[in-house]
Amino acid sequence: YRRRPSGPLLDRFDLRLDLPPVPWRDITEAGVPPESTAAVPKVLIATSLPLALVDQLIAGGHPWFAELSGPEWNFEELPTGHWPMFSRPEDLARVLLGVPASVG
Repeated sequence: YRRRPSGPLLDRFDLRLDLPPVPWRDITEAGVPPESTAAVPKVLIATSLPLALVDQLIAGGHPWFAELSGPEWNFEELPTGHWPMFSRPEDLARVLLGVPASVG
């Protein structure tokens, strides 16, 4: 076993890739514009705050909740405290599966 590589030697490996060069114009040309984040559906799963309080904070213009005022947001309440993926994983999965695939 002393003549066989092990431990740190096996953990270390070198990887070399030979790739063709990318022309500078391909890097600098304007491509497809990125999708606006407003078009991406979003969900707030309230685990520690009741949705009524979240609604009040949004309506009151609280800076931490200002982003949540857009139409792309969905709100779900899952009163678990922190870490619903451990305390209620099945319920969390149901909420996530119910998030719309698109806005509108």
